[in-house]
Amino acid sequence: MRVLSTVLLVLGAVGCVLGTEVICYWASWTSYRTGHGKVTVDDLDPTKCTIYIYAFATLDERTLTMQPFDIHLDIDQRGYERFVALKERNPRLRVLLALGGYNDSGPKYSRMLASRERRNKFVRRAVALLRQYGFDGLDLDYEYPTAADKPHFAKLVAELKRAFRPYDMWLSTATPATRERIDEGFDVPAIASEIDMIHVMAYDFHGSWESTADHHSPLLPRASDNGRGFDVETTVHHWLRRGAPAAKLALGVPLYGRSWTVPGPDKRPSVAAGTGPGRAGPYSREPGTLTYLEICEKIHDGWNAVQDPSGRAGPHAFSGDQWVGFDDPSTAARKTLFALSLGLGGMMVWDVGSEDVRDVCGGGPWPMLTAINAYLELAGSATAVSPTQRPAVTARPTQVTTVVNTGAGAGRFTCPRPNGLYPDPYSCRRFFFCQNGKAESTACPANTGWDSQIGACNWLYNIDCQD
Repeated sequence: MRVLSTVLLVLGAVGCVLGTEVICYWASWTSYRTGHGKVTVDDLDPTKCTIYIYAFATLDERTLTMQPFDIHLDIDQRGYERFVALKERNPRLRVLLALGGYNDSGPKYSRMLASRERRNKFVRRAVALLRQYGFDGLDLDYEYPTAADKPHFAKLVAELKRAFRPYDMWLSTATPATRERIDEGFDVPAIASEIDMIHVMAYDFHGSWESTADHHSPLLPRASDNGRGFDVETTVHHWLRRGAPAAKLALGVPLYGRSWTVPGPDKRPSVAAGTGPGRAGPYSREPGTLTYLEICEKIHDGWNAVQDPSGRAGPHAFSGDQWVGFDDPSTAARKTLFALSLGLGGMMVWDVGSEDVRDVCGGGPWPMLTAINAYLELAGSATAVSPTQRPAVTARPTQVTTVVNTGAGAGRFTCPRPNGLYPDPYSCRRFFFCQNGKAESTACPANTGWDSQIGACNWLYNIDCQD
């Protein structure tokens, strides 16, 4: 099927591009799932990511300090120890412990943040816990700081980083995607000056809490959003405008879809009328959400999968009254190239326990991470994205016509927008990588060509390319 057979670009093992982080959360509760959906620490591939994050530790309600969330899994079954041991198979890997998550956040975080004494106690306990189990750092996942928390959260980041420096520990934070949440709770310049990486959770723009089925992580703005900014591009540019350095932003890609029950005949995104969440999947068992593995299994079982003809969002799939919008490997690839075109510091996925780890669907194991790494590998060989050429965050330049003298795509090309990917009018085996108004003609990998419908390279048998 087209939606699942789009090119992963590099056959066999691929590595991460030096200087670009691939950040992978592992939700520890996926080890309690059954069948193909069960993903334990032992199933993780430490070569697919540069940073692995164990989710989650908890903030103790009484002491307001960081504690293991699941003593049985984390400690008794040596979850922390086995997770840190992933570094034995990849010595360059960082392993972090994440604190919080949606279900652990709330007023207790505000209480901890508001007092310098309580923050200091939290910092001391965090350093001790991380060092006790050998973690390389901490990921803060407080969803989300309030307006009252805003100055105190920035102070906590600075205090943590100060305590981490003697041990060379990493500090990151997971952050919201909507402009209102960003502005309410994050002093971006203050945080960015101390933090190592900001993980932009550029998903969940839509969900079954709404009455219309829609893709929850569109890459580009769409008319149906009425200017609300519920898309990846708007979110990333908002972070940049607020003062976040591009090199400290990691773009989040969801390895799950949001689903609805849609009894009517119209299944188009932003049009289909939903009556509630879609039915739970056999592994995640959460109404309104399906993992990538659950979705690809359903497509193999006969669900209809449809790519967004505008190329602004990922595909959706439906069967009967069930509808789900999700990212596939081609969507992940396009988002990766988008991130690289802006000089972002990396990609992030939530979470690897939702991947097709065992090649159940026939697209190879780890298809989403393989796509991300493959496009990083492709881009890493192009001069347009060398680290020294990352653009500064400035006002958008005017269109620039660039003379390109690279292979079959030699000629003059005007970037329609300063940053992005565009078909090469001279060759269907190439595409233009525009960065800060400068165009670089780049070859698609062997046996692939540019597919304008999905905005990425695709297998030749899927497209009309006669070069």
